[in-house]
Amino acid sequence: MSRRHTRPVLTPEQQEEAQRLRQALLEAATANLDELAELLTSKDDTNTLRGVDVSGRRAPLREAHRELLVYFDNQVHRMDDPSYRAKGWLIGSGPVEAACKQVVGQRLKGTGMRGGEAGADAVCHLRALFRSEKGQWDDYWRSQAA
Repeated sequence: MSRRHTRPVLTPEQQEEAQRLRQALLEAATANLDELAELLTSKDDTNTLRGVDVSGRRAPLREAHRELLVYFDNQVHRMDDPSYRAKGWLIGSGPVEAACKQVVGQRLKGTGMRGGEAGADAVCHLRALFRSEKGQWDDYWRSQAA
């Protein structure tokens, strides 16, 4: 006997709240990254997460909001995307995911490949070195011979 997925029945107020949340998420997802960075780091509390009033909400939501504020306060020094892009630094997880695919995936997931965690860790370090900037592989081995 299979279980059917059923949607919860929402009151009109809950439907309205869900629609507001969907709209806010859509706006955040489509916002210009520079504007989003400004929104998250702005000193004007009315335009930031700090300006969201959660006082009438349930305790778990208030706690999640507080934790999010603490997280952003602790990470704000890392959120200067416009200057990072100006320096040519890559922003986002795409380059890291591609590197993992190149460094790890191709070496450890090949046909017939098997081994333990220790071997995989050692191979990944060598693979990362091999795939790094030109000359690093040779420099490393020269330093080991010395």
